[in-house]
Amino acid sequence: MKLIKTLGLTLASATICLTSLQAGAQEADPRSLDELLQLVENATLTETQEQRDRIARFEGNVNQRQQLLDQMIAAREEEEAISGQLENTYDENELIKAQRNETLQERIGDLEELFGTIAGVVGDTRSNFEQSLISAQFNGREEFLTDLAGIMASDSQLPSIDELERLWFFLQQEMTESGRIVKFNAPVAAADGAQVDQEVVRIGSYNMVSNGEYLQYDSSTGD
Repeated sequence: MKLIKTLGLTLASATICLTSLQAGAQEADPRSLDELLQLVENATLTETQEQRDRIARFEGNVNQRQQLLDQMIAAREEEEAISGQLENTYDENELIKAQRNETLQERIGDLEELFGTIAGVVGDTRSNFEQSLISAQFNGREEFLTDLAGIMASDSQLPSIDELERLWFFLQQEMTESGRIVKFNAPVAAADGAQVDQEVVRIGSYNMVSNGEYLQYDSSTGD
């Protein structure tokens, strides 16, 4: 039984070899058994070399693919490491931002309270200066306070240090001048509307006289 199988395999192998040689046999017609044997040997060698070439190409492709796979794995691991670092940095920045936000809100609250107080002082001071006799001697104070009130009411502007210091100066000036009796020249409007530049005596913020007559200050015109 084993012998029959062996012969069957041998015949099958021979059949395959002869089949593969048909194309070559068509081109080179063997004239003897030796030539046929030589053709079989050459075909076998050629087929063996082709198989080796195919195996070599396959192994080369496998190596290239493995190299590409290794590169992709390394790139993925590097990207994952970078991603982890970025996540840590993001978490740290979020913590810092939250802390600074809290500090900012506290300071904004303090500033809002301060600016609210300043805005109230500006409004009251402007109203007082409009009626004050001292403004007859010192012009331009009401215009400054009007501009400053606009800044305090704005959402996009803040008063400068110089502006706040000027407000402080005007407040101090009003307090100081209210206790003084001073003389200065100013245009005085007569009953007929004619204006004459003459000496005026201001008694604090209570009264003004000129040439023995009491003067009335018109805050709407500054006369």
